[in-house]
Amino acid sequence: MAADKVLDRRFEMCTYILQKRVTHYSDLMKKFHISKPTAASDVAFISKYLLSLETKDGVAGYIKVLETGLRASLIKLCYEDASTLIDFYKALAEKDMEVIMDEHDKILDVLDKVIKMIVMPQDLQQRIDECN
Repeated sequence: MAADKVLDRRFEMCTYILQKRVTHYSDLMKKFHISKPTAASDVAFISKYLLSLETKDGVAGYIKVLETGLRASLIKLCYEDASTLIDFYKALAEKDMEVIMDEHDKILDVLDKVIKMIVMPQDLQQRIDECN
């Protein structure tokens, strides 16, 4: 049961960080009622699996959403689409087929957008031209 609370908090934190774009550990600690080590662990998880983040510790420390990297494809989506993906990822982790089936069309639409962002990098046409 404790693992479910951690997962829920991390997904909620991911959504919060995505909305804020730049935040601080102290902000996360207050909002989610957690310690600094827990905030750091959650941010590390989010950075590894969900969003490309830049972090800086210390007095002037921050957590900033980056516009680069594969995970940053979430950032290029509108907030609603990114939230749909986060909910889908959470439903998959919890094996909640009801959520997946209820949101099937919406999920497919968002996944199609993400696939196009990932599969069609800007330099793809240049690489194709070089091969011909």
